[in-house]
Amino acid sequence: MGYPESFNEIDGWCQELRRTHVGEDMVHALEKRIEAETDDERLRILNGFLYDEYEAQGNEAAARAVRCRDPAMEIHDWHYEWMKNPPEIDIIPVLEDRIRGETHPARLHALRFYLASAHRDRGNYAASEATFLADFEADPENPQPLIFLASQKLSWEEQPEAAMGVIERAVEVALRVGMWRRHALGQKARVALALDRPAIVEDVLRQLLGLTFTRGNADCGAERDFLDRLPPGSIDPDVARAYDDYCRERGVLPRALAQRIDELILASAAPRWLKVARVMGDVLNACRRDNVAVSEYAIVKRVDYLVDHGKLQAQGNVYRPRYSEVFGVCGPIRHPR
Repeated sequence: MGYPESFNEIDGWCQELRRTHVGEDMVHALEKRIEAETDDERLRILNGFLYDEYEAQGNEAAARAVRCRDPAMEIHDWHYEWMKNPPEIDIIPVLEDRIRGETHPARLHALRFYLASAHRDRGNYAASEATFLADFEADPENPQPLIFLASQKLSWEEQPEAAMGVIERAVEVALRVGMWRRHALGQKARVALALDRPAIVEDVLRQLLGLTFTRGNADCGAERDFLDRLPPGSIDPDVARAYDDYCRERGVLPRALAQRIDELILASAAPRWLKVARVMGDVLNACRRDNVAVSEYAIVKRVDYLVDHGKLQAQGNVYRPRYSEVFGVCGPIRHPR
């Protein structure tokens, strides 16, 4: 059973459980199943559902404790602290030493990613490529190392032909296992743009439009930079329109429109705390006056983007507009009640 199937099975179990369990009863049922589980991948999935349950209950301390159980997060946190206050030693030998002494697949995957990135940042592309390939060989069902390597070939080494060979392998794996399909196909479109092959980009757009998803199909969100960079008239206009609609339905806007929505959000949000729902209403009214079509979800995604980039402060989950608030960056910090 692959990751999507495992995730969907556990998701279905949780949905059925919620028919009869709430609050602490739901937590206890999840903890009981976690105690009995021996498979590492399924343990990570179960802990993810437990984390979500604690978050929904507002128990941030318990959610953080569950997060710390994730072996990969242990490596990410260690690396973050290292980079924030780097000691007077080279990180590459430290990473290599940790890899030699590590046995857990998730920790090894994270460590290899940081080792490959460190080599790449120093221009040692051969060592970076060897590390990414070793990571893929350790788990041939995970296309991510090949996607990262293709990105390096394209953006760092400026070798789009070599990148195409790598990303083709990644796409084959992604489509077969049902994981990171958008991620791999989007990177293939960028490589095709660099090679001036719009027919390949058009084929990628058709594949993206044909994808179906369950919650277990882990992936990135919809992307459109490769559509916006296509020369006018270079692909079937019906495909271009269909993919533009596909992106807009998922809140991914053309750059100029996204910038305009950001301006409207910031004008509404500052200089006072407001419900996100109120900000959405202000932006929707302004867009209607200007005959601009935009969805509520697209506005919320831009609010989330502005929070992530320090342009807004937020209280609560902005994807629940009636229960969250935002304030312009000049405002005072206010802590949740």
